[in-house]
Amino acid sequence: MVTNAIFVYEIADFIISFLQDFELQGVAELRQLQCDAASEIAQSREQILDIRQRIEERAQSGRETILNLENERRSLDDRLAAIDAVDSVWSELLQKIQVAEGGSQMFRDYIADIEIIKKNSELNLSILNLMVVTKMVRQNVEKMQQLMLEVGKLKLPAITADDVRRFFTLDTGFSGKPSIEARTARRT
Repeated sequence: MVTNAIFVYEIADFIISFLQDFELQGVAELRQLQCDAASEIAQSREQILDIRQRIEERAQSGRETILNLENERRSLDDRLAAIDAVDSVWSELLQKIQVAEGGSQMFRDYIADIEIIKKNSELNLSILNLMVVTKMVRQNVEKMQQLMLEVGKLKLPAITADDVRRFFTLDTGFSGKPSIEARTARRT
Protein backbone atom coordinates (compact mmCIF):
# COMPACT_ATOMS: atom_id res chain seq x y z
CA MET A 1 0.00 0.00 0.00
CA VAL A 2 2.72 2.46 0.96
CA THR A 3 4.94 1.61 -1.98
CA ASN A 4 2.04 1.96 -4.40
CA ALA A 5 1.02 5.35 -2.98
CA ILE A 6 4.60 6.63 -3.12
CA PHE A 7 5.00 5.34 -6.69
CA VAL A 8 1.77 6.99 -7.88
CA TYR A 9 2.71 10.25 -6.16
CA GLU A 10 6.22 10.35 -7.66
CA ILE A 11 5.09 9.39 -11.18
CA ALA A 12 2.31 11.99 -11.09
CA ASP A 13 4.78 14.63 -9.91
CA PHE A 14 7.22 13.71 -12.71
CA ILE A 15 4.53 13.83 -15.41
CA ILE A 16 3.23 17.19 -14.19
CA SER A 17 6.75 18.65 -14.25
CA PHE A 18 7.42 17.21 -17.70
CA LEU A 19 4.19 18.55 -19.19
CA GLN A 20 4.69 21.98 -17.63
CA ASP A 21 8.28 22.16 -18.87
CA PHE A 22 7.29 21.02 -22.35
CA GLU A 23 4.45 23.50 -22.52
CA LEU A 24 6.60 26.38 -21.34
CA GLN A 25 10.00 25.58 -22.83
CA GLY A 26 9.78 22.70 -25.28
CA VAL A 27 7.68 24.43 -27.90
CA ALA A 28 9.87 27.56 -27.87
CA GLU A 29 13.00 25.45 -28.26
CA LEU A 30 11.46 23.49 -31.14
CA ARG A 31 10.48 26.75 -32.85
CA GLN A 32 14.05 28.05 -32.51
CA LEU A 33 15.44 24.81 -33.96
CA GLN A 34 12.96 25.06 -36.82
CA CYS A 35 14.07 28.65 -37.54
CA ASP A 36 17.73 27.59 -37.51
CA ALA A 37 16.99 24.69 -39.86
CA ALA A 38 14.96 26.91 -42.22
CA SER A 39 17.89 29.33 -42.41
CA GLU A 40 20.34 26.54 -43.23
CA ILE A 41 17.96 25.11 -45.82
CA ALA A 42 17.68 28.51 -47.51
CA GLN A 43 21.48 28.96 -47.50
CA SER A 44 21.98 25.48 -48.95
CA ARG A 45 19.52 26.20 -51.76
CA GLU A 46 21.33 29.46 -52.55
CA GLN A 47 24.66 27.62 -52.67
CA ILE A 48 23.19 24.98 -55.01
CA LEU A 49 21.81 27.71 -57.31
CA ASP A 50 25.19 29.46 -57.26
CA ILE A 51 27.08 26.27 -58.11
CA ARG A 52 24.50 25.36 -60.82
CA GLN A 53 24.91 28.81 -62.39
CA ARG A 54 28.71 28.42 -62.42
CA ILE A 55 28.40 24.98 -64.04
CA GLU A 56 26.10 26.37 -66.73
CA GLU A 57 28.47 29.29 -67.36
CA ARG A 58 31.36 26.82 -67.76
CA ALA A 59 29.28 24.68 -70.08
CA GLN A 60 28.33 27.67 -72.24
CA SER A 61 31.84 29.11 -72.30
CA GLY A 62 32.93 26.59 -74.91
CA ARG A 63 36.29 26.15 -73.22
CA GLU A 64 37.61 22.80 -72.17
CA THR A 65 36.85 21.73 -68.57
CA ILE A 66 37.94 18.95 -66.25
CA LEU A 67 34.43 18.81 -64.82
CA ASN A 68 32.03 16.08 -65.80
CA LEU A 69 29.14 18.48 -66.20
CA GLU A 70 26.42 15.83 -66.20
CA ASN A 71 27.73 14.26 -62.97
CA GLU A 72 27.93 17.69 -61.36
CA ARG A 73 24.34 18.49 -62.40
CA ARG A 74 23.07 15.13 -61.06
CA SER A 75 25.00 15.66 -57.84
CA LEU A 76 23.36 19.08 -57.40
CA ASP A 77 19.94 17.57 -58.17
CA ASP A 78 20.54 14.90 -55.50
CA ARG A 79 21.58 17.53 -52.95
CA LEU A 80 18.55 19.64 -53.77
CA ALA A 81 16.30 16.57 -53.32
CA ALA A 82 17.96 15.88 -49.95
CA ILE A 83 17.39 19.48 -48.84
CA ASP A 84 13.76 19.27 -50.00
CA ALA A 85 13.35 16.07 -47.93
CA VAL A 86 14.77 17.78 -44.83
CA ASP A 87 12.51 20.77 -45.46
CA SER A 88 9.53 18.42 -45.74
CA VAL A 89 10.36 16.80 -42.39
CA TRP A 90 10.61 20.22 -40.76
CA SER A 91 7.23 21.17 -42.26
CA GLU A 92 5.70 18.09 -40.63
CA LEU A 93 7.39 18.95 -37.34
CA LEU A 94 6.10 22.52 -37.58
CA GLN A 95 2.56 21.19 -37.97
CA LYS A 96 3.06 19.03 -34.87
CA ILE A 97 4.39 22.06 -32.99
CA GLN A 98 1.29 24.02 -33.98
CA VAL A 99 -0.91 21.14 -32.83
CA ALA A 100 1.02 21.05 -29.55
CA GLU A 101 0.49 24.78 -29.10
CA GLY A 102 -3.18 24.34 -29.91
CA GLY A 103 -3.20 21.37 -27.58
CA SER A 104 -1.88 23.54 -24.80
CA GLN A 105 -5.32 23.44 -23.20
CA MET A 106 -5.19 19.66 -23.51
CA PHE A 107 -1.88 19.69 -21.61
CA ARG A 108 -3.39 21.89 -18.93
CA ASP A 109 -6.33 19.48 -18.67
CA TYR A 110 -3.94 16.53 -18.32
CA ILE A 111 -1.98 18.42 -15.69
CA ALA A 112 -5.18 19.17 -13.76
CA ASP A 113 -6.20 15.49 -13.91
CA ILE A 114 -2.78 14.27 -12.84
CA GLU A 115 -2.70 16.82 -10.00
CA ILE A 116 -5.91 15.22 -8.71
CA ILE A 117 -4.26 11.81 -8.86
CA LYS A 118 -1.20 13.22 -7.08
CA LYS A 119 -3.33 14.81 -4.33
CA ASN A 120 -5.23 11.55 -3.92
CA SER A 121 -1.99 9.58 -3.49
CA GLU A 122 -0.72 12.25 -1.07
CA LEU A 123 -3.91 11.80 0.97
CA ASN A 124 -3.36 8.05 0.86
CA LEU A 125 0.13 8.53 2.27
CA SER A 126 -1.23 10.80 5.02
CA ILE A 127 -3.81 8.20 6.02
CA LEU A 128 -1.17 5.46 6.02
CA ASN A 129 1.06 7.64 8.18
CA LEU A 130 -1.84 8.27 10.57
CA MET A 131 -2.48 4.52 10.72
CA VAL A 132 1.17 3.81 11.60
CA VAL A 133 1.27 6.52 14.29
CA THR A 134 -2.03 5.32 15.77
CA LYS A 135 -0.79 1.74 15.85
CA MET A 136 2.41 2.79 17.63
CA VAL A 137 0.47 4.82 20.23
CA ARG A 138 -1.94 1.94 20.78
CA GLN A 139 0.93 -0.50 21.29
CA ASN A 140 2.59 1.88 23.75
CA VAL A 141 -0.66 2.36 25.71
CA GLU A 142 -1.16 -1.40 25.88
CA LYS A 143 2.43 -1.91 27.08
CA MET A 144 1.94 0.76 29.76
CA GLN A 145 -1.27 -0.96 30.92
CA GLN A 146 0.56 -4.28 31.17
CA LEU A 147 3.38 -2.62 33.08
CA MET A 148 0.90 -0.98 35.49
CA LEU A 149 -0.75 -4.36 36.13
CA GLU A 150 2.63 -5.95 36.85
CA VAL A 151 3.64 -3.14 39.18
CA GLY A 152 0.34 -3.57 41.01
CA LYS A 153 1.16 -7.24 41.65
CA LEU A 154 4.48 -6.45 43.32
CA LYS A 155 4.54 -6.94 47.11
CA LEU A 156 6.82 -4.65 48.98
CA PRO A 157 8.21 -6.18 52.16
CA ALA A 158 7.81 -4.10 55.26
CA ILE A 159 10.96 -2.65 56.75
CA THR A 160 10.99 -3.09 60.49
CA ALA A 161 13.13 -1.42 63.11
CA ASP A 162 15.03 -4.72 63.52
CA ASP A 163 15.78 -4.66 59.77
CA VAL A 164 17.21 -1.18 60.12
CA ARG A 165 19.36 -2.17 63.14
CA ARG A 166 20.63 -5.28 61.40
CA PHE A 167 21.38 -3.25 58.30
CA PHE A 168 23.52 -0.78 60.17
CA THR A 169 25.10 -3.41 62.41
CA LEU A 170 26.21 -5.64 59.53
CA ASP A 171 27.43 -2.94 57.24
CA THR A 172 29.39 -0.82 59.71
CA GLY A 173 31.51 -1.56 62.74
CA PHE A 174 30.17 1.41 64.73
CA SER A 175 27.35 -0.26 66.67
CA GLY A 176 29.50 -1.10 69.60
CA LYS A 177 28.88 -4.83 69.20
CA PRO A 178 31.33 -6.93 67.28
CA SER A 179 30.25 -7.78 63.75
CA ILE A 180 29.37 -11.30 62.71
CA GLU A 181 32.67 -11.65 60.87
CA ALA A 182 34.61 -10.62 63.95
CA ARG A 183 32.68 -13.09 66.19
CA THR A 184 33.24 -15.88 63.72
CA ALA A 185 36.94 -15.13 63.47
CA ARG A 186 37.43 -15.32 67.32
CA ARG A 187 35.81 -18.72 67.58
CA THR A 188 38.24 -20.28 65.24
